[in-house]
Amino acid sequence: MTDLQRYLGAKGHLVALRQGDLAFLHVHPDAAAAPNEIPFTAHFPTPGRYRLYLQFKRAGQLSTAEFTVAVRR
Repeated sequence: MTDLQRYLGAKGHLVALRQGDLAFLHVHPDAAAAPNEIPFTAHFPTPGRYRLYLQFKRAGQLSTAEFTVAVRR
């Protein structure tokens, strides 16, 4: 992607909700990343299944991508 735009002050926003109790993480991407990248470093508090929502803006259009990850320790 070469047309990423800032949304609410960042190139992207990542929200993670833990299955079962809805523990919440909100992470912003590394500001020093290349213009066409939105890398995140997230530290999950405990193991479990997390539903992740990534919001990003390209060409004036806000998009949300959803996916699930299993966090193990």
